[in-house]
Amino acid sequence: MAIQGVDLIIYTKDRPMQLHLLLESLQQYVTGIGKTVITMQFSAPEYEQGYRLLQERLERDEAFAVLRQKTVFAFHKRDSLEESIEALSLLGDSEYIVPLSDDAVFYRNYDLVNAEASQYFFTHPNVLSCSIRLGKNINPTVPELHKKALFERPQPGFAIETDNMLVWYWPAFLNTFDWRNTAGMCIIFRKRDYVAWFRKFRNPVWMEGEIKEELERVVFRMPRFFWRVVLFFDKVQQKLLNMLFGVYRQDILRQFFAKLLFRVPFMINRNIPTEMLAPAESVVFIPDINSTLPEIVRRNKEHTMPFEQLNRQYLEGLKISMKGMKGVRVEFSAPWDPSLKKYFQLEEYQKDAGRQERLAF
Repeated sequence: MAIQGVDLIIYTKDRPMQLHLLLESLQQYVTGIGKTVITMQFSAPEYEQGYRLLQERLERDEAFAVLRQKTVFAFHKRDSLEESIEALSLLGDSEYIVPLSDDAVFYRNYDLVNAEASQYFFTHPNVLSCSIRLGKNINPTVPELHKKALFERPQPGFAIETDNMLVWYWPAFLNTFDWRNTAGMCIIFRKRDYVAWFRKFRNPVWMEGEIKEELERVVFRMPRFFWRVVLFFDKVQQKLLNMLFGVYRQDILRQFFAKLLFRVPFMINRNIPTEMLAPAESVVFIPDINSTLPEIVRRNKEHTMPFEQLNRQYLEGLKISMKGMKGVRVEFSAPWDPSLKKYFQLEEYQKDAGRQERLAF
């Protein structure tokens, strides 16, 4: 049966201005969208007001007319991330899903259904997922933060590389920053897999690490006790090497055994997909201009804007300009790259701004 669209689920908290930018970028760059579910949480009445304003704009204004032709929206309110599980029942009939955080921004055209990478994923059951956040432009060199790691490499060796897509074996390249992330935001999943993981781990943000750990354990036919021992000694070596020589913390032993075991066919659990996939160039990034991660805020105070400031400006009629995103260069998917801040310019919202785009569409 032909795939009509890929469903989206967008997680947002206290960031209506950033969510507005994400929706504008979806309108401009993305096709092949199924149903879109927005699950929102707010910590104060002012943020609720911001979301209400955005919802009104989304449902009525000419500025979002093209997006309304591309997808149908459903809105879900929650009090915690765990309650996002209720939003899954609002999704459409697609067998595939892309989870998105509210601060993601699309900056290249991508057809979620007909792109070569998507089609390969749909037709190859040994592919675990398709990460549209990755591409040859991402991590051309080892990120600065990881340069003190012993065996870090910027990108994996690709089993297949075409003009439009990249395929690699994720268990063999756990020493590649970002490329080893088998789960998370901005990734196309089989919906049955994503829903099963969600029901097991409950939190869409932290389950990324939980899924990664579980997959790395079960992809090889080794007893759980073995990996517990490896994990223990990895923690010891990480602490010692970091304390004595300033070496970046890296689970070297786990990576070594994964590379070794992957060379032995009968040690691989054939029930676990071992390939991952990405378009040749990434199509979405997460700039995180007001990160909730404290270590990022400490390193990049100039890169951080208070939630309440952005929300207040949004209620006053301002938005982040899509024009300012023209020519954005993304080389590292790490969200704390301060150089990206220059692309964020505010402008007045025009509710009729999409008239020409709608006529062209």
